[in-house]
Amino acid sequence: MNKNQIKGKAKQVKGRVKETMGRVKGDNADKAKGKLEQVAGAAQETFGNAEEQLGDAKETFADNVQETVDNAAGKLGQLAGNLQNTFDNAKEKFSDAKEKSRKKR
Repeated sequence: MNKNQIKGKAKQVKGRVKETMGRVKGDNADKAKGKLEQVAGAAQETFGNAEEQLGDAKETFADNVQETVDNAAGKLGQLAGNLQNTFDNAKEKFSDAKEKSRKKR
């Protein structure tokens, strides 16, 4: 839980208490203030929930980017190895062909 979620819940509780006291006293103003505080608390809690979800999404995105980069680096390493093998094989075949050409002379 983050601070907006906690503060929002606290405002909702405070608003319920204020609304209840307004009912008990027959004070419509306190009752309305209590309801308003509950709505404000719910909005703050919802904002806190959104903050938390955004943080989770940001972490997931960062993890996915890192995994993609790691996979790409691994594939590039494999490609470099394959290219080196191909180059070495071509170099060896060229040397063999060159040697055969010398022997024929």
